[in-house]
Amino acid sequence: MRVAFFTPTRDDCGIADYARHLLRHLRPPLDINVVPAERLESVSSYGELGRAMSAADVAHIQYEHGFFRRNDAPAANFDAFLSAIHVPKVVTLHCLPLEDAHWQRHLVDPSLSFLVHSRHHREILRARGARGMIEVTPHPAPPRTARRVSPSAYRSARGLDGKLVLAIFGFTKPHKGYELALDALGRLPERTVLLIAGGAQDDVDRSYLSNLLRQTRERRLESRVVVSGYVPAPEVGAALGASDLVLAPFWSMTASGSIATALAWERPVVAARLEQNAELQAAFGCLALFDTGDATDLARQIDHVLTDTALRQSLIDGAHRFRTRCTYRALAARTRRMWEHVVAGSPPPRGDS
Repeated sequence: MRVAFFTPTRDDCGIADYARHLLRHLRPPLDINVVPAERLESVSSYGELGRAMSAADVAHIQYEHGFFRRNDAPAANFDAFLSAIHVPKVVTLHCLPLEDAHWQRHLVDPSLSFLVHSRHHREILRARGARGMIEVTPHPAPPRTARRVSPSAYRSARGLDGKLVLAIFGFTKPHKGYELALDALGRLPERTVLLIAGGAQDDVDRSYLSNLLRQTRERRLESRVVVSGYVPAPEVGAALGASDLVLAPFWSMTASGSIATALAWERPVVAARLEQNAELQAAFGCLALFDTGDATDLARQIDHVLTDTALRQSLIDGAHRFRTRCTYRALAARTRRMWEHVVAGSPPPRGDS
């Protein structure tokens, strides 16, 4: 079986990391041709790349709107790309389909299958008319990279000794709810600090982070907020290990690599009560949930986890369950079964996974 695998390949990209971890368990023995998203250099590239992917038996696409934004027409560009692919297609959705006729018309194509990371998103796709196979599996726990420094050394280097450290991990995206974390921080004891364990990925992030830091000064919280900048893989374990608690006060999400990473390092996590997080909590008992957008409830849950030893340990145990069950090896096995199924052209199984 020959596979054309569309993905970003740059270093500072969570989806590129996701693809690299997955491919490690898929080849060898499979014949997989990686098609870099970075090759989309112009509007004409979309059709050209789609035709090139048709040389395989199956085309697998790691989808995010940002890969298709040339001339500010992501739906039309994706339409051109997908329409040029004449073999069965599998799309891993890192964000949901755009509400645009160019995108939506592909949902009724039975040769288009999807891999999503929550039952909630499967239900949305079915409600929009998706006819192909839909595989559901949680976002996997990334493998743990050997630590370059210890958590205690990481703390000391950033002036965090003696502090209660709350961390938000990953690129500084507006949907992650940093302002809400600042609201909660102001309700917590003075020795509690927020570690923004990450940095900007693009100009939008840089502008957002600059504005966020201005807000910390206006709120007189600047002494209680530390920004690490981009965290390279050998320092991820140290940054998370230095944190007493990881926060995910997101306003919205599809699936979260930053939450999966925190759970991979078996950290206690307080997260917004979004549908996807509720699914994770029900399955693994790995998240303390707060009412989305409610800073008072966020502060309450933070205090609860920091002061209740039994609750904290139960979250760590839940993270361990997640880490051991939701692996890239398991995702690779499910992905390979999908490819075999769509290439064979057999009818979808009764119900979805």
